[in-house]
Amino acid sequence: MKSKTKKKWFAALGILISVFLIAVISLAWLYGSSSAIDKHKYEVDVPAFSVTVKTQDGNITVNSWENIKDNKTYIFLPAGAKLDNFTVHCDGAQSLEINGESAELDSQTKLINSGGEYEIKLDGKKYDTVILHGANIPSVHINTENQALSSIYADKSHKEKAEIEIYSKGKKIVNDSLKYIKGRGNASWEKPQKSFNIKFKKKINLFDMGKAKKYSLISPYADQTLIKNYLTYMLADNVGLEYTSDSTLVDLYVDNNYLGAYLLADSVEAGKKRVNINDLDDENELANPDINIDELDVVTSAESIDRADSGTQRWVDIQNEPEDITNGYIIQLEFAERYLNESSGFVTDNGQPIVLASPEYATKGEIEYISSFYQDFENALYADDGYNNLGKHYSEYIDINSFAKMYIVQELGKNKDANETSTYMFLDDGGILKAGPVWDFDNAFGNQVFLGNMNDTQHLKADELQVCYKGFFRALYKHSDFRTAVCNEWENMRDEVLGFIEMADECDALISDSAVMNGIRWNRYNTVDIEENKEKYAQAISDLKDFINTRINLFDSTFSNNSSVLFYYPNGGNGNYQYGESKNVGDRIIVSDNMYESDRKFLGWNTQPDGSGNSYNPNDEITLDSESVTLYAQWSDGKNAVLTVKNKINSFYKKVYNSLKYRICEVTG
Repeated sequence: MKSKTKKKWFAALGILISVFLIAVISLAWLYGSSSAIDKHKYEVDVPAFSVTVKTQDGNITVNSWENIKDNKTYIFLPAGAKLDNFTVHCDGAQSLEINGESAELDSQTKLINSGGEYEIKLDGKKYDTVILHGANIPSVHINTENQALSSIYADKSHKEKAEIEIYSKGKKIVNDSLKYIKGRGNASWEKPQKSFNIKFKKKINLFDMGKAKKYSLISPYADQTLIKNYLTYMLADNVGLEYTSDSTLVDLYVDNNYLGAYLLADSVEAGKKRVNINDLDDENELANPDINIDELDVVTSAESIDRADSGTQRWVDIQNEPEDITNGYIIQLEFAERYLNESSGFVTDNGQPIVLASPEYATKGEIEYISSFYQDFENALYADDGYNNLGKHYSEYIDINSFAKMYIVQELGKNKDANETSTYMFLDDGGILKAGPVWDFDNAFGNQVFLGNMNDTQHLKADELQVCYKGFFRALYKHSDFRTAVCNEWENMRDEVLGFIEMADECDALISDSAVMNGIRWNRYNTVDIEENKEKYAQAISDLKDFINTRINLFDSTFSNNSSVLFYYPNGGNGNYQYGESKNVGDRIIVSDNMYESDRKFLGWNTQPDGSGNSYNPNDEITLDSESVTLYAQWSDGKNAVLTVKNKINSFYKKVYNSLKYRICEVTG
């Protein structure tokens, strides 16, 4: 018995040890796998070889790229690259063959003289190689000091020194040094094709954008047309939205790796050639010499630095501030989680986080000044009559025409980000907020496949979507004077919007070849076939034009001085005002059911808050007899619409209370 017991005990122990070892091995495998995944995520592919080609006045080296979709090797060359002197490099290789003919490594060869497919062998290993040329757009070539693109991928805030060359039509137009290149973006940073910020050591004028140190290289990964930002910036500039970013389309190479088609744009910042307002960051540095302001602590009035409570601010612990802090502010509507990553900003009483783009590092006094100004504006904006408790109208704080233009541009693309993030305003030296610059439209023009209402061209975003923090543009649009401004601006802007479509056709012809290279590099059209990439790119341009045409038709019927809007107000219920339909004066529409919650019973709608106007029930028809009609929810009298009674109530009294719209709750005992 003892022997059997001992055997069973050893057998059980053996099983336990086996389970333990399996668990340890599994954990090690999982850890190793995740580490490998993370490592792979941030690694830059090691090229099989690289090539050097000539341009009009220089040489360009480009690494090969292996495409696992078709097991082919691609060479993506910029416009202006000449193939009559083609050189192949491969460290450690001893022999080179091109289409079966021997060639010398690191020496010019005439065996490749045009784009197309080639069989390249290095020490007998075959690479089916496809050589593609980009469109006739500039190319930007950045080589980091430590060949450290992977370090930037791992941490977007990581800065690398670099050298930069820019070619246009094969001619080198820039040969300079960068103080740094680093990552940029929020949700876009999670996409495979990254965006970057660059800063030159000294101010430089790129493509007539004006002298500046900072520029952005914006990835179009979410935009199959590649041109939504580019065209929208041109439109905004043409309709008079001040300080709209200048930009140009380029092909980007970092450490000789082709990263795709990009938009090179000037940054949203204060400066004579940017947003031409007082630069408070410069002023703060002058008032605090010999101090690295960007290394100072961030201070908050919230309970902790990781909170974004309503009515709180955050600033940098700067001791001295300039004498005049009344202008020089660029502010941005932002999400709460992103607000917490910034140095300076505030959260309004309404719960809207505001980030300061300028000054990026604000003093306490500067934050108090701009937050107080904006809070007074917000109080007026969300008031039913547009006046705050100081007796000032919301329009006294803003340039209403610039906001009307901004609204139309955002609404044209039905931009998901509008009203939520990347929505900028600046305080000019006249003490008035102006809208702009416009920014970030890659999630616009029907691009949000996971948000159906963003692709619906037949309705206004302001009508149908209760966006976060009660909705900035929704609040503006409820005021009749703002709607009048929108109607007037649409009449002025309409021809420019029609020009948007013509510009789309021009861009299609201009950058189609780079769109193909970008499409293959990032699998943007789900095919490796070159002709299919061209067709799908052309279809994306066609879809964009269709979207704009439909929006133009909607705006023609909605933004006219004969248009009318129906509003619903909770009038004591829980919730915010809602839009009904937008139609013309004289049209009849169906009244909505109740969309608000309350302890009291909903009785219907009335044109007056106290019920003294015309009453309507859900599904009734109402005539839009003016530019705006408001229906107020009506609720039963009393603090509680539920009448609680002991035992059963007399049938006579039940009829009486039912006629008064009370809900009866009978309690026994």
